[in-house]
Amino acid sequence: MTDSVDPEELGEPNQETQRAVNEHMARHGFKATGSVLQPAHEQRFVYTTVHLCAPTEQRPMVTMYTTGMSDREMVVDAGSDGRRHAELVMFLPPDWPIDGAGGVSDDARLAWSVQWLEGLTRYPHLSKRGVGPGHLIPTGQDEPLAGTKFTAFVLLEPTTLPFAIPTQDGREIKLLTLFPLYPEEVTLKRKAGMSALLTRLREAGIGDLAEPARRNVGAVTSKPFWKFW
Repeated sequence: MTDSVDPEELGEPNQETQRAVNEHMARHGFKATGSVLQPAHEQRFVYTTVHLCAPTEQRPMVTMYTTGMSDREMVVDAGSDGRRHAELVMFLPPDWPIDGAGGVSDDARLAWSVQWLEGLTRYPHLSKRGVGPGHLIPTGQDEPLAGTKFTAFVLLEPTTLPFAIPTQDGREIKLLTLFPLYPEEVTLKRKAGMSALLTRLREAGIGDLAEPARRNVGAVTSKPFWKFW
């Protein structure tokens, strides 16, 4: 994520897409209180900003969302589910570490959430592969993400707010929720498919929130012997 590239490869940030995404989020109760923007020499393919939304009475969670990913079209393939332009959003517990002045803390939990959002905005442009609901992203690390037992992510259509964002220049940007998974949930998704994972999440009452203490729906529990009688 820190490779230096010719600025001409980046093009210019699209102000219209950023405006459309920011207005859409604010309209649904997610008003950014800060942002994280990498220096230009560390950007690649697109200028990415991660916007931070503090918890409110209406939206009692920390929310992070990106702008910049949609400045370039993705390859339209089976993985993109027809999407050409996408941005990412992540919903986190209300005590997730951010500061109200728009900066960031040194907390490792904040570091991974921002870094993965930033990195994945470039993935479809770097790999020339589209992304869409059901796309699985292993972290590739031996240890779980800091402060959690999660080892991968999956992309979902958000249920907390409408995911389609029309723009004045004719684009349609579609939001994707970056949702972390336990190792057992990764196995479930790979063996039984995305619909099985979604069914278990829904039955457990788990929505968009990336709650580190949430139930592991991929864990197999044995019935006590008396349950068989």
